[in-house]
Amino acid sequence: MNPRCPSVLIPYDGPTEQPNTRDIVLYLRPQYNGLEVESTLLRIIKEQKEYRRKLTLVYLANVPGDTIVERQIIERHYSLRLYYAIHGVKAFTPHMHVLFKKWGGQKATEKTVLGAFEALKKLRLSPEDLFFLWVDRRNMLKMLGQSIKRVHTESGELLHIINYDIPALLHMNSSSTNIAVMMFRTSLGYRHFRNMIDSAEAILREKGLVNKQCSIKRIFHYSQGPFEELLDAYDYVVHTDGSAVSLNNFSFSQYLFRKGIDYQEQEGLLNHPLVVFYKSEEKNIFECTKGMSYHETYLQIANITSVFLSPPCVSKDVQ
Repeated sequence: MNPRCPSVLIPYDGPTEQPNTRDIVLYLRPQYNGLEVESTLLRIIKEQKEYRRKLTLVYLANVPGDTIVERQIIERHYSLRLYYAIHGVKAFTPHMHVLFKKWGGQKATEKTVLGAFEALKKLRLSPEDLFFLWVDRRNMLKMLGQSIKRVHTESGELLHIINYDIPALLHMNSSSTNIAVMMFRTSLGYRHFRNMIDSAEAILREKGLVNKQCSIKRIFHYSQGPFEELLDAYDYVVHTDGSAVSLNNFSFSQYLFRKGIDYQEQEGLLNHPLVVFYKSEEKNIFECTKGMSYHETYLQIANITSVFLSPPCVSKDVQ
């Protein structure tokens, strides 16, 4: 059987040079991909004057699971987190060791800090069981874009599991799952866009389309900063023939290029987002530029002094 191609309902018409704009990509998680959710979002935009004037839908497509699996989109999109889920504490940077000891009160070792896949074997859990293994907030640590969950086993052992959600994310995406993708061009900024998502969430919960216990993050993903915007677009925006749109055809990428940062450098930051700033410790480029404008992000990355070339991300290989 031939793989299905993406169905592009509103073709992407290229980047904009308008100042103070964002091209925010939103996609629905596989289990919530449906016309009801899409129509709710579009109705909110139509009914509220501020959104109607300053927010435009510039891309709409349905990306089938065949495309997602064939192009390894999930593996590439979460490649840094996947690397840590596989390699565990061996992938820690020096500053991660410092942050972990400050939080946990002990040194991170291979015995007590496990990648998610090793934890599956040790605890004999399914990916979903590991994902839903509940702990309170004080047993959770976020650092450089990685998530660590501290658990006590039945035998009394204390374990720290890195990126516990990654096996479930890989498991839920298959050739049979589709993802609805939208790109909104807006001058409102990320905070106002979040307000729109909150309105949609309230309507969906009121209609009973979303379980009360379900986090909004399990329904929508949307770009929360310029680099995440670029990564989302790079993965999910395609031409009408199904071919991928090149990196140099997105608004933020062209903005950086006009500022003197070539496309190879940009792809390098997407592939290796752990960086060191002048007189500072390591940071994750996606995390530290959340909510920033294009100009603010440019000023931030101008202070990068070095990039961690390991761990490597999965390269984009689209024919």
